[in-house]
Amino acid sequence: MEKREIFYFTIILVFLLSLTKSDDTASNSPVINAIRFYPDRSFSSICYDSKRDNLLIFFSNKTFVLYHRESRGLNVLTRKILSLDAVKCIYSPALDLYILASSKGKLIFLDPESLRLVREENILLKGETVFTFEVTNDGKYLILGLKISYEGAAADRIAIISLQSFKRLYVWDFSTKSNKLVQLFFMRSYLNNLLIVEYLDKLCKICELTETRIAIFNVSATKILWEKAFGLSCLGVDDEKGKLIAVRYSQNPGDKTCPYIVLDMKSFTSFSSKIYGKIFSTAIKEDVAYFLYRTNDKDEVFVLEGKNLRTNKTTFKKIYRERGLLSFLGRYLVYATASKIRIFSGSKNIETITVENIIPPRYPDNIYRLKENVILIKYGNRLLYILEAKRFLRLTITLYTEQNKPPPNSTITVHLKNGSMIRIYTNNGSAILRVPPGKIKIEVSAKGYSYVEREMVITDNTNIKIYMSRSVIQRTPIVVTVLDETNKPICGALVGVVRENNTYYSGMTDEYGKVRFDAVEYGNYTLLIEKEGFYERKIRLNVDKSVINLTITLKRIVYNVTIRLPGNLSKSELEVSLMSVEDKELVYKGKSVGNTIIFTNVLPGTYEILLYSPRCIVENYNKTSRIIVNSNLNFSMLISCINPNTTPSKVNPDVIIKIINESVQYSRKLNYELPYFVASKVDGEEVKISLNKSKVIILEFFYTRCEGCKYLIPVLRNIMSNESLQAEIYSLTVNPSDNEYLLTMYKKENNITWTVLKDSEKLYSRLNISTYPTVVVAYKGKLIFMGIGAKEEIYNLSKFKQIYRTLQKLSSILNLLYDNIHYVLILCSLILILIYKVCEGSDEKYYYELSLNKHGGSR
Repeated sequence: MEKREIFYFTIILVFLLSLTKSDDTASNSPVINAIRFYPDRSFSSICYDSKRDNLLIFFSNKTFVLYHRESRGLNVLTRKILSLDAVKCIYSPALDLYILASSKGKLIFLDPESLRLVREENILLKGETVFTFEVTNDGKYLILGLKISYEGAAADRIAIISLQSFKRLYVWDFSTKSNKLVQLFFMRSYLNNLLIVEYLDKLCKICELTETRIAIFNVSATKILWEKAFGLSCLGVDDEKGKLIAVRYSQNPGDKTCPYIVLDMKSFTSFSSKIYGKIFSTAIKEDVAYFLYRTNDKDEVFVLEGKNLRTNKTTFKKIYRERGLLSFLGRYLVYATASKIRIFSGSKNIETITVENIIPPRYPDNIYRLKENVILIKYGNRLLYILEAKRFLRLTITLYTEQNKPPPNSTITVHLKNGSMIRIYTNNGSAILRVPPGKIKIEVSAKGYSYVEREMVITDNTNIKIYMSRSVIQRTPIVVTVLDETNKPICGALVGVVRENNTYYSGMTDEYGKVRFDAVEYGNYTLLIEKEGFYERKIRLNVDKSVINLTITLKRIVYNVTIRLPGNLSKSELEVSLMSVEDKELVYKGKSVGNTIIFTNVLPGTYEILLYSPRCIVENYNKTSRIIVNSNLNFSMLISCINPNTTPSKVNPDVIIKIINESVQYSRKLNYELPYFVASKVDGEEVKISLNKSKVIILEFFYTRCEGCKYLIPVLRNIMSNESLQAEIYSLTVNPSDNEYLLTMYKKENNITWTVLKDSEKLYSRLNISTYPTVVVAYKGKLIFMGIGAKEEIYNLSKFKQIYRTLQKLSSILNLLYDNIHYVLILCSLILILIYKVCEGSDEKYYYELSLNKHGGSR
């Protein structure tokens, strides 16, 4: 075989081996729920709300989005724009607030529910900028990491500020023993108002190498409790046990060992040792610390080692050739790299998650512990992975009888705390389940044996033995479904199963109209179903089989209402209707028989009698216009017509609709009955506006800060000035913040001559109006037309939108080039090399032809 064939054969063999190679992941079901979050723009800061399980992310375009973490992903709750370059965001459980800080010193407090601004403070002095900050656990102190610059020099400082008075309580400027200003590396708030600080300590005058000092600082007492010079280091902190581990990076290239120190932050006792290799990441929890280090500088082999705090013990045998970070996820160890996220239980790799990385691939920057069983892995500023450990316990249930034998045909039902249910049918009397920790309810039934029910709380793997006693009483489940006449489920119906010996089972139907009785003794029963507004049902029931499914239909209770009118109104074309007070959309129209109006199939409730006549104004002389329907009603009404018109006025609403339709963006026809509506005047007085008129009623929905609403005002003014159109106009503001002053100024500035009201009863919500301005036309108690938006506003904004889209595309291209600047530089370098090679080749060819011409002939 030639060398080229051997090379191709080797490549194919390696490829086949990579396909058959299996990772050391166990074949168990997944124990980790992974969420990949890849937004369309880069983010600058991340904040986690542990109380509500929300994630607040700040993006580079000064927008921030509030997400709710769910099992399937992140659900957007709120999206807002904030003109602030947030350096960092922290959620304080003690204050229950989001705290944001910009580099220019603006401190903002946001409400976590509505994201509204609670307070804003400026906290910096001249020459200071913020690069990080922390908040103590009790919410009393704010610790700022500042950069100060003066006279051409720069240094770092820590400032402690009271969150009650916003005054500086303590300032710590970092400098060497020779008073040379140095740099702050790391700052983190800890329990009991402790602050972990890592900063430069020494500056060598010859080689200009530096070392760092680690200090534990008490914020409330403003004093250092423990400090040690330890060189450039990486830190790991165990929040539960209060332990800190620091690793020293040797500055000598020939030094192959890496010392580390373990500090107990409760007693301030320390233990130090060293490890062979260069450590890159640490993770500590309880009595075990994990190191990620390199043992060979040439081939960069990375090894995972399990280290006890006082005795070295190698627990990981597999070698990974990738750089990454370590962290804990519950009781599991997480090893995150650019391509894989490996989950370890002890030294066993139980699960591996393939990272769908961005281009160019990024290594993990940091790992944040959101909860005990939830972590967030940050890959650059465009990719996040959120991992949640699904903790399950093993529940073993064993059934036995008097002869220590399992009962046949047993049913085991386990109800979990989240409302879900696990049901298993077994013949050998045993079942092994995987359930989450917490309160559970176990139900066991077997034919010929007594029913067993048991509640308990499990916190660890549990074995349960349940004794089944033989019983002559046989039981069976019953499922009852309750529907109305239209086959819709009835929720909240009371269902009872009653026996002659006073054995009673009862329950309420759920949202699907179902109720279940798991263990009903065999026998004859009476099934009772009751629901307000429906007739009661009684059914004889014989329980003598394994499972009974019943579907019961209830009939609604309805009544007839008869209203007698005076004889002189028989030819007045009087319209009478009933409108429910509880549900404004429930309206009944009566059937006229002579001078009698009959309403059939009226549901129980309180109704208002609505009277309308196109030929006269109806005057009601009764004490009230409301009636309570709880039985069949038959009564008379004393009414009369005032100023009857012999010839009704001719009103054409189509002309008004045509004028409005030419000025709006969208329009649609309506057929919605609305006899009247209730609103408030500018001074707060409530008024009732009737729509049962012979005139055309125009309702404009607006708010004072709406720019597009002003484009429709000239159109409405022209309609109002034309008396032949016979139109009435009412402008209703939908913004509760529009007070009397704002509405008065709005009328004056826009020369509005019609009535302006407040939509206090939220008519816009009943009509599903969400865009403003919106114009609704009503005629004879019916809404017949709706126009949405102003057409002139869209025309004025179209040119601006074109310019904005062009700038947005240009910005996205520049951001893409900036994010991949090193690849752009490499590509430019390759192009220059290619141009150089082409030019060099052409020069050689020219020289070769020139030499041939000079010597004559060819070779």
